[in-house]
Amino acid sequence: MGWEDPYITLKPKYEQTQIEVFANLATSGSLYKGLKPVYWCTDCKTALAEAEIEYMEDTVNSLYVKFKVSDDKGLFKNVNNITDNVYFVIWTTTTWTLPGNVAICLGPKYNYTLIKNGSETYIIAQDLYKSVLEENGIENYEVLGTFKGEELEYLKAKHPFLGRDSLVILGDHVTLESGTGCVHTAPGHGMEDYDVTRKYKELDIPVPVDANGILTKEAGMFEGLNIYKANKAIENYLKENNLLFALKEIKHQYPHCWRCKKPVLFRATKQWFYSCLLYTSDAADEEDSVDLGGRRIIKKKKQ
Repeated sequence: MGWEDPYITLKPKYEQTQIEVFANLATSGSLYKGLKPVYWCTDCKTALAEAEIEYMEDTVNSLYVKFKVSDDKGLFKNVNNITDNVYFVIWTTTTWTLPGNVAICLGPKYNYTLIKNGSETYIIAQDLYKSVLEENGIENYEVLGTFKGEELEYLKAKHPFLGRDSLVILGDHVTLESGTGCVHTAPGHGMEDYDVTRKYKELDIPVPVDANGILTKEAGMFEGLNIYKANKAIENYLKENNLLFALKEIKHQYPHCWRCKKPVLFRATKQWFYSCLLYTSDAADEEDSVDLGGRRIIKKKKQ
């Protein structure tokens, strides 16, 4: 390379080398097609980069939703006065993502309290349960016990309206700043959700919203609704079936498209990925033969 032979990516020779490298990757089996969430504008019908996102204030309904425990792994059998109806209470500001829920994520070191109210028992983070109960107007309750988040891993809860269970998982991204400490997790609709569920190979990545913002067959009874109509329809269903713990209107900053200025979705799309797994053993073999010396890589002499 030099002034006589500059590095120009549009040169046929460079493009040829690109194709050769890609062909080698393809024939090695290290390329695969998968899903990963991206910002998506339903109006412009395109994915958006982080730099193309503008945040604006939106008013939305935030929902506290009850997920009934379907398998407690025998953990609660010795808890005195516990009811048959035990629920994880999650919080969400994007109701339309509930069809994509596959898990409830807890902080492994946080304390989670079992609170009895009437015939129901709720599981909420210890530091948040008082404020959450206030949202429902609950004043009379009984604290039955406390568990670490890591003790609750792999419990299961019924999805509110789809015929499947939601797995209780652990994640370091869970905070106690707001909500319930029990995080609604839909890997097809959020990067943190996607990352944490990749640790649990039994979990799928449903994407029940298409490129036009219409709920698909995977959304069950809400198929065919756009996300805005789905918000209200899901909210009404939860109310009618005693699965809505509380509802509160809030204002928050939400991503919008820089072109059309409309709210965007976060949805997983099919993309090509390159796996490094085929080369990890080779890299490990070479690890002892190189040493990072300042800005140079210095080869060690083999003894």
